Amino acid sequence: YVSMVKYFRDINMMIQSLFFYNSWWDILMFMFLGIALFRSGFIEGKKSTGLYLAIAVIGIGVGVLLNYWQLKAEYGSRFDMVVFTQKWDFSYYQIRRLFQTMGYLSLLVLLYKIIPFRKILNIFAPVGQMAFTNYLMQSIIMAIIFYGMGWFGQLQRYQIYYVVLGVWVFQIIFSHIWLRYFLFGPFEWLWRSLTYLHKPPFIKRKDP
Repeated sequence: YVSMVKYFRDINMMIQSLFFYNSWWDILMFMFLGIALFRSGFIEGKKSTGLYLAIAVIGIGVGVLLNYWQLKAEYGSRFDMVVFTQKWDFSYYQIRRLFQTMGYLSLLVLLYKIIPFRKILNIFAPVGQMAFTNYLMQSIIMAIIFYGMGWFGQLQRYQIYYVVLGVWVFQIIFSHIWLRYFLFGPFEWLWRSLTYLHKPPFIKRKDP
């Protein structure tokens, strides 16, 4: 762990200084977009089915097309980012992720309106309730796997998906079990305690 901290020290200093202060407008933009979508009822599925379908088709279609162009260029550069940057005149990242975000969000709302899909999607609800914990847990697990166990740079790209799938399955199961006994994830509880300066209930009380 100490060696990992030393390795990432300079990287984290760069991220927490130059990168963060240059990107906070970007962060705010998506926060305000999320607030607007919630306040308008879009996220709650209150808009017409046709609107969700149109946004899903356009958003995912444009996003996939832009992804294809970029991946094709990266593959042509043999994943050499220096060569890729020299050849790539314009980055579609900001445009692509906005279209994809709206497209996938619309698709999820559409699927949630269908009861069989709703039951499937509800499997992920505990993961969302523990989003902060699972976010940090992913970093911890991946650090152990790729640095602690020495797997960094040892896997093919397709093999990394096996690791991702394994971690996701673990977190889904862990979240379901954890929330049977506790009201919050551990980091959610800690964050609430620090925010409100008092300790909220943590353990679920069993009905008498």
